Amino acid sequence: NRFTQTYVESIIGIRRANARCVVIPWQSEPVSAIGPDDDALLAPLGLPQNAAIVPIIGFVNRYKYSNVLFDMLADEPFVMPDGRTVAFCFAGDGPLREEGLARFKNRPDVQLPGWQPRAVVHALLRRAAAVVIPMSGFVLLEAASLGKPVVTSSVEWHGELVKDGDTGLLVAPERADLWRSAITRLLSSPQEATLMGGRLMTTYRRDYAPEACVAAEHKLYETLTGKRIDL
Repeated sequence: NRFTQTYVESIIGIRRANARCVVIPWQSEPVSAIGPDDDALLAPLGLPQNAAIVPIIGFVNRYKYSNVLFDMLADEPFVMPDGRTVAFCFAGDGPLREEGLARFKNRPDVQLPGWQPRAVVHALLRRAAAVVIPMSGFVLLEAASLGKPVVTSSVEWHGELVKDGDTGLLVAPERADLWRSAITRLLSSPQEATLMGGRLMTTYRRDYAPEACVAAEHKLYETLTGKRIDL
């Protein structure tokens, strides 16, 4: 990704990096829009019935800003415009999980079920009203493949895919108040959130879908070898 190229530029210089590097995004298989039985997959998680789901996928630790998200969720629960509960699900394990379990033991709207199989993660993404992505790679791409509204941190490569206010929302990751205001914006404006998710899906299909990445690789090989490669 372009974040990696910036690192290469710091070692060999911008001109040499531009001459010798080609950015080809990670390949990420799209998540199926229809699951086998999402109700059965999600039932063991203990999420409130009929709640709007906001998954947070990945390790529960400081590197993923889990402590900041805990502070953000310590305020009053989120509510959808139609009155439904908003349930946050930390699908992952890590050193801060026990702290989260203690802090939210009386909050059914915040669940920390631990590590979950890929099928459950995909079911969460399919059901998501929005996806919170503090620090991740493939989760952001998977959410994009489904056209989900996303809130993510303004660090590393996230800004390559998420343009703030256009294909999602970017926040300074250490600011609990900014996470809360960004999530509130998406959940309180479903039409705006849907449009952002749609534009994010368009970007994914154009630049990050497997066929787009394979085409970019073939183009690079043709440039290097001087030979045409038939797809």
